[in-house]
Amino acid sequence: MAKINAVFPYDGAETKMERLGLRPLVEEAKQLILRTKIHLLEKKRTSKDNRAANGAGALRELLDQSFSDAGTWERKKSGDVDWRKCKIVNGTRVCVGLEIQVSARSELLYKDILHLRTRIVEGDIDLGIIVVPSDRLQSYLPIALLVFHTPKP
Repeated sequence: MAKINAVFPYDGAETKMERLGLRPLVEEAKQLILRTKIHLLEKKRTSKDNRAANGAGALRELLDQSFSDAGTWERKKSGDVDWRKCKIVNGTRVCVGLEIQVSARSELLYKDILHLRTRIVEGDIDLGIIVVPSDRLQSYLPIALLVFHTPKP
């Protein structure tokens, strides 16, 4: 099963989540990630060999399948947030957007942040979530141009 090592809310996200009643959507996203079965060969890549025993694409497919199987998350097209879910709170529609970034291509993380920011500014979502691999998991995936490091609290 997948594991969530840390959650880091930025720029008032925690306050916004509480104020808008988005915590249930965030918790649902966390549960879908935790229920995803991931089997890895714990073979680290070496500096001489950029190849990894595990593919980021396969990991991405597993996570996408978990959200698809839930049947309540809306899959977005390429160039947009990956997944979105909305609910009505006190007569107001509120939405969460989610990006899954495990590909190891550094420019894609920047694009994901831009997608979330654009959707928040345009009023399509109220809160953005980015899922990235932990430092440990990253060491078993193909080498990245930019290695995602778990922020230290």
